Amino acid sequence: MSIGFQLAIAALTLAGLLLALVAGLFWFIFGRTLAKHKGETELPGLQAPVEIVRDRWGVPHIYAESEADAFFAQGFVHAQDRLFQMEFSRRLARGTLAERLGLAALEADRWSRVLGFWRAVQADAAALEAEERAALEAYAAGVNAFLETHRYRLPAEFTLLGYKPDPWTVEDSLGVLKLMGWALGQNWEGELLRVQLVQRLGVERALELDPFYPAGHPTVLPEGPVSAEALAELAGRLLDSYRNASAWFGQAATAGSNNWVVAGRRTVTRRPLLANDPHLSVGIPTFWYQAHLTARDGSLEVAGATLAGVPGVIIGHNRRIAWGITAGRADSQDLFLEQRHPDRHGPLRFRFGDDWEPAQVLEERIAVRGRAEPHVEQVVITRHGPLINTLLGPSAQGLPDLALCWTGHFPSRGVRGLLRLQRATDWQSFRAALADVGEPSMNVVYADVDGHIGYHYAARVPRRRWGFGLVPTPGWDERYGWDGWVPFDALPHALDPEQGYLISANNKPALDNQGAEAPFLGADWLPGYRALRIERMLQGKPRFSVRDFAAMQMDVYSVEAEALLPHMISVDSDQPMERRIVRELDAWNLRVEMDSFAAAAYEVMRLHLMDLVFGDKLGDLAQRYKGKTHSDIFTASAFGGKAGMALARLLEQEESWWFADAAAGRPRTRDELLREALRRTAATLYDLIGKDPRKWAWGKVHQVEFAHLLAGGGRLLRAIFSRGQFPVSGDEHTVWMTAFDLQLPFGLVTVSATYRQVLDVGDWDRSTAVLSTGQSGQPFSEHYADMIDMWREGEQHPMLWSRQAVQSQAKATLWLRPVNGKR
Repeated sequence: MSIGFQLAIAALTLAGLLLALVAGLFWFIFGRTLAKHKGETELPGLQAPVEIVRDRWGVPHIYAESEADAFFAQGFVHAQDRLFQMEFSRRLARGTLAERLGLAALEADRWSRVLGFWRAVQADAAALEAEERAALEAYAAGVNAFLETHRYRLPAEFTLLGYKPDPWTVEDSLGVLKLMGWALGQNWEGELLRVQLVQRLGVERALELDPFYPAGHPTVLPEGPVSAEALAELAGRLLDSYRNASAWFGQAATAGSNNWVVAGRRTVTRRPLLANDPHLSVGIPTFWYQAHLTARDGSLEVAGATLAGVPGVIIGHNRRIAWGITAGRADSQDLFLEQRHPDRHGPLRFRFGDDWEPAQVLEERIAVRGRAEPHVEQVVITRHGPLINTLLGPSAQGLPDLALCWTGHFPSRGVRGLLRLQRATDWQSFRAALADVGEPSMNVVYADVDGHIGYHYAARVPRRRWGFGLVPTPGWDERYGWDGWVPFDALPHALDPEQGYLISANNKPALDNQGAEAPFLGADWLPGYRALRIERMLQGKPRFSVRDFAAMQMDVYSVEAEALLPHMISVDSDQPMERRIVRELDAWNLRVEMDSFAAAAYEVMRLHLMDLVFGDKLGDLAQRYKGKTHSDIFTASAFGGKAGMALARLLEQEESWWFADAAAGRPRTRDELLREALRRTAATLYDLIGKDPRKWAWGKVHQVEFAHLLAGGGRLLRAIFSRGQFPVSGDEHTVWMTAFDLQLPFGLVTVSATYRQVLDVGDWDRSTAVLSTGQSGQPFSEHYADMIDMWREGEQHPMLWSRQAVQSQAKATLWLRPVNGKR
């Protein structure tokens, strides 16, 4: 045997050993942590055995003897599949991300501590009644049973970050709900942006950009010790600060949703049908987790979308009723200017009326990984809420003091409402459940097995003493502030409407016909484009099936384009490519499809028009006005969609101040504006897609990536944890909403439908649903990303309900048994 051959054998042996070592390490981190779906497990805390049947899509069907054991098992399966997601959420609520993730997460923790998520959680916990606490404790016991039995087989993220999670608590579940309430809240960013717009443009011009601004509301500061210039500077710096922190709030972001319900006389089965697709930040794992919970004692049977960290079902159905939600967009946040006592050496006091009231001052110590000493954050709380200008640190000295008042700061009975919803049997008990909702505000559609359909706005809306709270108001003036809540019975609602259907898509609730006493809910509804398209589809056919509703959820027709397209195709040009763009747009069917040349041209020209009309007049405010996405909570959610509506209105005019070329200092007609937008569109398509127009398609530049929270840790982690990029259809105003940053070059989709369901009320086995990714949060699980293709193609899987249907698709069964209990 030659020396060369021996060396080759040695090299191969070494390579094999290294490969085995890498494979072993990979298995240690990822493989051994996969959830156990078969067999038996003994757990302390259970009262009786629980059977968990997993179907072929990874959905757990939990069969317990009691509600408490069902919630225990739900906590266990949530921990099996979504433990790191739960851990991230509770750390965000507690303001302890930096303890494990380091300096990069400190800004998020500072905002969390100042906003007071955890202080609000503790107030909610103190208000819990025995039944609510028992449900949360049962759920927490299930999570902790998983932690105790898997302390050395935790999900990969914990191994990579080098720590083990603490036991789950009742407060942690409340923290997850509190974050959801904040994400769906309105509208402190909008108040700050209004201040900046008025300061830059003046009142008249600012009102042209804010069409929902109620007549008669003040748009400039009342007389007082704060200058408009100082407030505008503070507004810009606070928005910048929050944007920097907001990357860590990703999965809490929301853009809206669709839901609709039709009566049995409008369906092929003669039973009501209900559809819902909530729109949230895209990521992996997705926001929702599907489950089916049954207590054999009759106390609970419910199925649908759950929230990892919380017991029960958020969207779905029980034996008798079905429901679906969209963001209600109530104005649940107000900013108050505070006047500090001039004596800076005594106790910190702020003026209210003729008195000076002491503020509460807290010291929050935030541990930061890699730092020996914690960061110390001083939190100042006035009668209205925490001062948020303190987040700017010493550089904010001399700027106004600004307090944030939020409905979430007040104790909530949301858990009681959630539990009542699981058990509701009719319209009356459904309304009683919604009456306990504090935040978030929601549009809820309803159907029951007796054939009724309904809608109810559910929110805790502040009743303002004066004004509408759309700009910061003086906290020292007793005329302002909140005076309790809008009564639940005064909120919009309807049962069995004559038209036979009800729709919500974050559009304005129908309050205008209720007279002068109608309560003010807010002013920042999204455009009615999606709602109008859904209504047209419902009016265009006499009867509907489950598959019809699933197809409607994938609709990409642009109602917004109806207003903009006539102007786009009116342009004359002597350039061949520009003429081709106009011809393609003229022949376009207004469907924003991923393989469409015309859709790509429309989207590019739309953004160029926005930039030409608003960009050089608003300067650095332009992107805030348009929104990072059309309704991103981290940039100016209150103005979501208003840029497009303002553009359509302005283009109806042949001449406008907004059409001017501000850089050149000359006016410009509408035709000149449109020609310049067309020229830029042709150049942009060349740059973004290539010089061959045959390959121009919307999906070339409009794609989605399902990014994991750790994807920013490098290419290897991104490759392991994230999925995509995938071309998709739609935009921020189509029913299949795929929102993106409204700027060029195009970014990835940021918000879309994270869950879709269509419920056949009364014949529950015929209901269908799909997640945007999959059930599991573990990247090497078969259910980590197995629904992505279904989601992209508009397919849904059966929402199995009857035991027979579940068994027909059963893939694995796990028994949870009490320690030393019966078998």
